[in-house]
Amino acid sequence: MTFLARAPALAVLAAWSLGLALLGKGAPPAVPPAAALLAASGLILLGGCPTCRGFSPLAALVVGLSLAGVLFFQLRFVDPELPGQVAGEARVLSERSWGARRLVVLEVEGLRLVARVPPRRTVVAGSRLDVEGTVAVLEGPREGEEFDFSRWARARGIVGELRPRKWLSLPDAGRWSLGRNELERRLLLRLPPLLRGHLLAAWLGERDPDLAEAHRRWGTAHLLAVSGFHVALVVAVLCVVPGLGRLRFPFVSALLWGYVFLAGAPASAVRAALMVQLYLLGRMMGRKGGGLNAVSLAGILLLLWSPWWFWDVGWRLSMTAALTLASLPCGEGPLPALLSGLPVWLTTAPVAAGVFGFVPLAGLFINLAALPLFAFLLPAASLAALPALAGLPGGETAARFAEDLFALWAWGADAMASLVPGTVGPSAALFAAGTFVFFLLILKRLAVGDGAALAVSSALTVFCSLLH
Repeated sequence: MTFLARAPALAVLAAWSLGLALLGKGAPPAVPPAAALLAASGLILLGGCPTCRGFSPLAALVVGLSLAGVLFFQLRFVDPELPGQVAGEARVLSERSWGARRLVVLEVEGLRLVARVPPRRTVVAGSRLDVEGTVAVLEGPREGEEFDFSRWARARGIVGELRPRKWLSLPDAGRWSLGRNELERRLLLRLPPLLRGHLLAAWLGERDPDLAEAHRRWGTAHLLAVSGFHVALVVAVLCVVPGLGRLRFPFVSALLWGYVFLAGAPASAVRAALMVQLYLLGRMMGRKGGGLNAVSLAGILLLLWSPWWFWDVGWRLSMTAALTLASLPCGEGPLPALLSGLPVWLTTAPVAAGVFGFVPLAGLFINLAALPLFAFLLPAASLAALPALAGLPGGETAARFAEDLFALWAWGADAMASLVPGTVGPSAALFAAGTFVFFLLILKRLAVGDGAALAVSSALTVFCSLLH
């Protein structure tokens, strides 16, 4: 099977990635579309049908989409027109800690704005406010810093920053938000610390700072970010529910997206949910799609929705891991699944090291056990926490048992981290990832089309690693 037939969406994603990277670097207007056009054409020549003459309709579609997408992104990368001031009722969409302040995302006068407020101004998602203030443009990266706040915000639909003069709480929040806030309150008050921290992350996308620091030390911080791993666990549980028949597709789809929005709809979870949705839709229609093409198509849809996701570390880590897994020559059985953590660590390490400065070397070994262990721990802990959350007699006993399981995991991870205390910097991580990809290409010995697909997906993972 040729590369073009196996994963046409991958060629489009690669061309768009190159175009967006050039747009982010401030290249002249004609350069990003031309680069995308050349990239798409070159990929088709690299992995197209060697016996075909001329461009096929599929090849023409890939080239056209590649060019049209980058032109569309150029139109999107225009600063929005903002009013100087806003006043009126606002709805709080989310809030989180941000250094010494709170970062509140709210919607007012049809605009999604962000406000940095003191911790004393406590608000919850779904609440309503009476606000008044000026609207400022989003800040770019400060001198000497890599983080670009404006891109982070635009990826989440935020167009400006509110600097409030008036900030009053109003009664009545939405039912969805009230339910989510009540669930968060019960998790905080009724569960022991390790169980509470892991379920807050897995269910609501909220991170406990102490637990997050521990997982960073172990190299397993990805377990606290709602991603394809968590989405796969939810879908696996939903798919074993008996007696649904023809209702299984709408049932699984509705609860899948309900979980994604409950967790705050991060890019990694939306990407995974899109892939699952495409797979379920294909199964319902009697079709079977390729994993590499499904990953690429999910990435394309996310970029169409918000091209600023391209610079989001969650999107990069998620796409890098998914492209790696889809490119591997995995066989059947549990052993390839267990060993897949090694190549994923190797290809995502440059991304993580580029953002955080280093990754712990112990993570290379801890992750071999972490994924299969948490595939059991998270569903078991979720089930054990339900009686305590519902206030049932004896619920504390089940919650304490789950707490002990997480404590045992923490003891083992700490022991491994002490045995392998070193860290890996960005350059060393990138060299290891490149070496792994090089030997994989040699050992796989695939046909031209399959080899081209692997090469392109591997190049994308390395390309994402350089964007820090």
